[in-house]
Amino acid sequence: MERSFDYVIPIEHRIKGRPSQKSFLQKLDYVREILDDVHQEMLMESCFGHLYQMKRIPFSAQLVHQIVLRMIVTKKQNDIWFSIGGKPTRFSLYEFSLIKGLRASEEPSLELHIVTNDRLVKKHFKKYKKVITVYNLKEVIKSQSAYGRQIWAYEAIPSIGWRYGENLHEADLLRICRWNSSEIPNSKDIGASLDEPNIVVHCTLKPTPEEASKAYWMEIHRFEDEVEDPTVDVFVDKENVANSSIRDDFP
Repeated sequence: MERSFDYVIPIEHRIKGRPSQKSFLQKLDYVREILDDVHQEMLMESCFGHLYQMKRIPFSAQLVHQIVLRMIVTKKQNDIWFSIGGKPTRFSLYEFSLIKGLRASEEPSLELHIVTNDRLVKKHFKKYKKVITVYNLKEVIKSQSAYGRQIWAYEAIPSIGWRYGENLHEADLLRICRWNSSEIPNSKDIGASLDEPNIVVHCTLKPTPEEASKAYWMEIHRFEDEVEDPTVDVFVDKENVANSSIRDDFP
């Protein structure tokens, strides 16, 4: 099903760009190397341990840029929607959790403070003059999710995945760890690919039965303030019906 959408950035206002990202994967090795055996084990058993299973794929700045240019206007408060080949696709907390395997649950009572005289804190949290809370950490983590958006594109747009990546089909790994790639598409090629009228696009990402049993999916935060928007809801409803054999209460 195709339709016309209003873009956040009108087509006539699109400009060339090259997004940058600061989450260099090689820094993960440095962090582990400076830890002793006890703390290495603690790191690997934490929610960040799976990051060491990620393949060292190059960041595709043009892929992310071209997708951002196709962001569409909706009434949704907690989702980001894009039009790819005239078909809508969503990046939300649900897709984020499926890709990264991180629990995005509500913990309103958690207000831990972080010391401010630390070198890393001074580098990454300059704008926080007094105390730093876990909510400040969330803001910084959001800015470090470039690889997650790239892997999401591989999953949501299958032709992009097989053209520029390699799915290792290792079901025991998180989705962000299942992909390998050495391709860095240029802006012209990726733009043409995303505008192909017959391109297949998944409106939302759905968990497998195994993923649906994981804490990061079962305990995901559900927004009470979400509003309806028939512009995109009709596509979600259609896809939910098609996937009703897996689970019938998809967001």
